[in-house]
Amino acid sequence: MNIPIQTPAELGLVLRMVRKAQGVRADDLAGSAGVGPVFVLDVENGKTTVQLGKVLQVLQEAGIGVQLELPDHVDLSQVRPVSKLQGDERREKLLKHWGDWLAHFEQQLKADPARDP
Repeated sequence: MNIPIQTPAELGLVLRMVRKAQGVRADDLAGSAGVGPVFVLDVENGKTTVQLGKVLQVLQEAGIGVQLELPDHVDLSQVRPVSKLQGDERREKLLKHWGDWLAHFEQQLKADPARDP
């Protein structure tokens, strides 16, 4: 099931509903996700200043996947998956791919400046 999320409060509500539907306590989810119980409650309450990396850990532990919907004019076909690489090799590959993507995106903006937000 896909649910559009536009605010931290909406994300928190979905997390709480999923957690409760699974019969999991907030402190148990926190422990298995490697965060504190207050952090899980902060996310569920829509706190806007939580750390994104930790939020993603909690969501993953709860079985919630995250996808981004990109604008139609953004072409990421030049970006290759690097999920199987590790360490410095992964970091270098990511930097190169995102650099290539950024250069491609800047080219698109030069070609059509009206796209610039």
